[in-house]
Amino acid sequence: MSRRNIDPLALDETIDKRKENDVESVSLCEHQPLAQIPIKVLRGHTGAVTSCHFCFSDTRVLTGSQDKTARLWDTESGATLLAFEGGHALTISECVLVPDKNRLITASWDKRIHAWDLETGKILWTAVQDGLVTSCDISGDGRYVVSSSYPENIMYLNSADTGERIFQIRDALTPACFHC
Repeated sequence: MSRRNIDPLALDETIDKRKENDVESVSLCEHQPLAQIPIKVLRGHTGAVTSCHFCFSDTRVLTGSQDKTARLWDTESGATLLAFEGGHALTISECVLVPDKNRLITASWDKRIHAWDLETGKILWTAVQDGLVTSCDISGDGRYVVSSSYPENIMYLNSADTGERIFQIRDALTPACFHC
């Protein structure tokens, strides 16, 4: 009996059952694992996931979504550890952790950036920008939040501790730049 290696993730590979005899078909379908890569589905968001990051030495996953929430997940169990809800009126475009500060930053199309306490899930501060906030990131030392807005094409730098705007640069970005 001949065996074929099938890539379950290949979109262009098909099995012509007319060319396969019954024994091989049973072997291919029932005795080979369908996935070569183990996966775990994280269920909880009700909209598309727009941002995801491994964190805490890859023991957690942080996600943001079109459902206006961010979630912190356990990578082993797949369970939601904390849901950050009620802060944004529109899609969360990006979420990042502030190193060593026990904080989460979310950016949204509602023109707001929120800093959240990772233990309580409460909003610590809010910064309002001039346009849809398409992305955000944290400086390596955890002191600053950089974000970009569209269609105003403005880059903002805020304090990660207070949310206070330090400066902004207009026309710093092209319309094609959506991630800082």
